[in-house]
Amino acid sequence: MDSLFILCRKDIFFKDVFNSNQAAAFSKEDTVIKCFIKIRKKINPDTFISSFSAKARLNEASSIQNFLTKNTLRYNQDSLGVVWLDPLPIPMLKNRKAAKEAVVSYIGYFLDGRIMDKYNNLNIKYNDSLQLLEGLNYVIKKIDLGQTAKIILPSRLAFGENGSLNRTVPPFTPLLYEIKLIEIK
Repeated sequence: MDSLFILCRKDIFFKDVFNSNQAAAFSKEDTVIKCFIKIRKKINPDTFISSFSAKARLNEASSIQNFLTKNTLRYNQDSLGVVWLDPLPIPMLKNRKAAKEAVVSYIGYFLDGRIMDKYNNLNIKYNDSLQLLEGLNYVIKKIDLGQTAKIILPSRLAFGENGSLNRTVPPFTPLLYEIKLIEIK
């Protein structure tokens, strides 16, 4: 087979390869590590990606369940996979054919409680999936004017298998949102 070498930042190399935050004594003054790699087997990328996706989806489902169990929350999951914490029972879709715009406020959290995103009085085009995540668009179509919903979005309704463009949200990350529908125009 073939071989190659790469240059890797020292801190990343020792963290990823040795799970250590400290570099070896012989590399204290170095900024990069030269890594020689021998390619032993070529794998089919489609097989690898689907295998990775299946494991990631299982981990995602497990992290949602762990969050719900740890916090002993009452919840219901709808047919799209949105976990509704409040309101319960899950609201029905509203008939808002004339709606052109909406004003919403929301806070997005990782399941560990860190705030990921926050907006107050955000004007959006109603039904525009380019302005809000697919899951948030879905939720505002179900809640009443003035109502706040607390939900968990599975990654496929949030940032998906690629994560956010700015890398703030990793791939396959479920998110907790508190979203309020303030106005419909």
